[in-house]
This record gives sequence, C-alpha cells and structure tokens, in this order.
Amino acid sequence: MSKNYNIVFCYDPAYVSDEVVEVAKKELPEGFNLVSIEKATPPKKKLDIYKKADFLMEFSADPTPEEFGALNKVKFIQLLSAGYNRFDMKTANKMKIPVANNHGNCVAVAEFTILLILTLLRKLPVHYLTTKNGKWLEHNLMLEQGEFAGRTLGLVGLGHVGREVAKRAKGFEVSILYYDILRSTSSDEKELGLQFVPLNDLLKKSDVVSLHLALTPQSKGIIGKKEFKIMKSTAFLINTARGGAVDNKELYSALYNRKIAGAAIDVFVQEPPDPNDPLFLLDNVIVTPHMAGGTIDTWSRRLRIAFENFQRIVKNKPTRFVVNPNFGS
Repeated sequence: MSKNYNIVFCYDPAYVSDEVVEVAKKELPEGFNLVSIEKATPPKKKLDIYKKADFLMEFSADPTPEEFGALNKVKFIQLLSAGYNRFDMKTANKMKIPVANNHGNCVAVAEFTILLILTLLRKLPVHYLTTKNGKWLEHNLMLEQGEFAGRTLGLVGLGHVGREVAKRAKGFEVSILYYDILRSTSSDEKELGLQFVPLNDLLKKSDVVSLHLALTPQSKGIIGKKEFKIMKSTAFLINTARGGAVDNKELYSALYNRKIAGAAIDVFVQEPPDPNDPLFLLDNVIVTPHMAGGTIDTWSRRLRIAFENFQRIVKNKPTRFVVNPNFGS
C-alpha cells in the first residue's frame, strides 16, 4: 500500500472511553492514519479535519448536514453500532457514500438476552432485594418460578444477534421458533435448531418472545395490542433491540393487566426514558439502560470489523454490512 489513508474516528466520550481510543490506535492496520476527535469538537476544527478524511468511523456522533458537506473525500462511513435508524441515510445516498453498521456487539447482546430470560424465570430481582433486606423467602415463590429447559423461545428477527441467541439457547434444551421477513436456509435452520413460523404462530406458541430486529418502518410497533392478545398469559417479552418495535402504552397495559407474565426491557423510544414512566412502577418488568451490548470485549471486534472494511475498500474488495440502499456489500 503506497499511500496512507486518513481515518477520522469521531465519538461521544459518554460512550467511548480513552481506553477504547487507545485500542483503536494500537490495532490500526498498516497504511492508515487515525485522527480521533470528540463529537463536541469546535465546528471549524471538526470541519477542517473532515475535509482531509478518506474514511469516517463513528459512534454516537452522526454527521450533521454541514459536516456531510465537508466529507467530500470520504469513500466509506463505518458505524461502530448496530443501530442506524437515526443516521441521515438520505444525505449519504445523495453523496454516494456507502454506510456500514457493525455487529461486534452481537455476542454481548445475545448473552444478555439469555441473562434476562433466566432472571425473569427465576425472579432474581425479588430474591436479591428481599435477601439483602433481611427477608428469607427460600422456596416461598417456588410455584411462580420456572426453568428455561423445555420451554419454547420465539425469536422475532434472525439477524446477527438472533442467530447468536439461538446458538446459546439451544444448549438449554428449548424449542426455538423464529420469524423474519427473510427466511433462512433449511441447512441454517437445521444447524441452529430453528423452525420458521408466521409471527402470529410464534406469539401464540412461545413462552418467551425475544426481539432482535432493526427499527424500520416495517418493524415499528410490530408488537402492539393485537400481538399482546395473541401471546400466552404466562409468556415473557424480551426487548434488547429497539424501543420503537413495541407499543409502549400497550406494553404497560399488557403487564398491568397480566395479559403477559412479564417483560425485560433494555431499550426505549426516548433515551434516557422519563423517570416517571408508569412502566417502572410495575413488579413484573425488569428495565436496564440500553447496556446489553456494552462490554469491554465488544470493542476489539467492532474496530476489527471497521478496519477490515477500510482495507477492503482500498483493495477494491467487497465490503461487509453495508446498510444503505443501492450499495452492495
């Protein structure tokens, strides 16, 4: 590689630590320069840096229209997150810039999904708080608890995270159903122990319904009043995908009226959510702060995926995980 290419890494320090930036510098492939800047960098300085960029890599620092205007040399934009529903894809398309998302966090999200399922089944928060506060429940809640083994897990969405959840759930000896707008191959289904069913059938048969899909016009509100009516009264809902995939008002109603047994929610339409959200007052819901994919282990994978894509570009090879229309990956 005769030329050095400039990668600008723009990030929000609320989510990306100095240690992560150092990992990026350490793992930078030969033939590339890395300039790291924070999202709140003064506009003039930021635009001057963007004008010299061959590649943009970013996390929670989507370019503004003015910043897009300075990215006239950029060949490729690599997100370090899986989600891209807030990204200005229209401008990227107009400028003919491919944009890729990132699946370096899929193992972390999958593991967290299993954790949430087991936590709901065994009422872990109740046991933790009562024991800590001096109340010894022992087997008092035995009839309200269950095992994952022998139950039916329904995966809504079989992307990178859904597949990793299936791999891990298989070891718990559960039946696994899935629904996706694109059906997987029969060999894939056999390997992962999956059965494809229509969404309504999945909701009707599943003891645990777990969401693993991007937020699109088609998936927005995919779980609402009608879907909660179809679900078992003993079923649990897990959402580590996007808050907008569930009708929040209907979720509250379903939980409050015990139309479903419980839910574990890691993502919200508004983040941070309103602390007065009535959902937080319910005793059959677990809420966490959109942290399913946040582990130290994810960052090397995220960066490796990004750097591999940049290397593919300069070698005229196909890139991976491109998400904007009209650009192949």
